[in-house]
Amino acid sequence: MQDKKDAKFLCSFLPQSKEWGQQAALGQAPFSVFSRLLSCPLLCSADMEKLVHLTFLVFLSESYVAENITTVYGMEGDTISVKCTYNPWQQRWREKSWCKEIDETKCQHVVSARRFWLPFLKNRNGTTSISDNVQEGVLTVTMKRLKKQDAGLYQCKSDFLGETNTLRRVQVEVLT
Repeated sequence: MQDKKDAKFLCSFLPQSKEWGQQAALGQAPFSVFSRLLSCPLLCSADMEKLVHLTFLVFLSESYVAENITTVYGMEGDTISVKCTYNPWQQRWREKSWCKEIDETKCQHVVSARRFWLPFLKNRNGTTSISDNVQEGVLTVTMKRLKKQDAGLYQCKSDFLGETNTLRRVQVEVLT
């Protein structure tokens, strides 16, 4: 009967609001839940301690794996390069592009890799350029003369016949 009480007690620490999912994605909720659980004197059994540690690791890994975002830092005025890899045999013929996320569903096009059969596509847009090494499966995006406005969440994408694949999500941080 003590195990049921311990489980009920453990569950009472978990947030009940719908917003918790967003907090978990940002990696905030697991830390507050974990710290509240650790400060509780009723968690004394070895099994409960293992459960708490396992719960924390699951929350932590889910929040970072689900996001899968790489952060790149650059000084204002400097240049950064981002490499996005892909399987050259599967995605060689796809159009590759770089876009800036506006919200969860919209990504504003910045630049596309030039393909020999689509010469009208720009491989440079202002200070941002893109190149596609189809033999190696590496898309390289270069942002020159960084400005504060360049900061944000970006995506390397591949497109073919309406099917879009995100190759990589990159958070660009511009430091002053």
